[in-house]
Amino acid sequence: VDSYERQDISAFVEDSFNVMRAAYPFADNPYLQETVESLHPAMSRAYYLALEQRKAEMSEFLELFERLLAAVLARDLPQIRIVLTAYAQRSCDLVISALTDA
Repeated sequence: VDSYERQDISAFVEDSFNVMRAAYPFADNPYLQETVESLHPAMSRAYYLALEQRKAEMSEFLELFERLLAAVLARDLPQIRIVLTAYAQRSCDLVISALTDA
């Protein structure tokens, strides 16, 4: 939230990955962890590109993270799937939009 308030894109992107990293012990899935870490550089560049062009979109990611946390705490598997799908689709849309605008 602090990086959002400062509109610090680099810190916001890194904070987003730190949220995922905090979940590693709960997921207890080394394959998933390795995949996220392997994709980190490419995903970071994509986030940065999308957010640099559309800083206001950071609030959408915060809202999605809040929904995901609530779903995880409730152990609501269908809702987790819905939120993760929305997160992935929104990320994809932002990158495509940023590339189109560039």
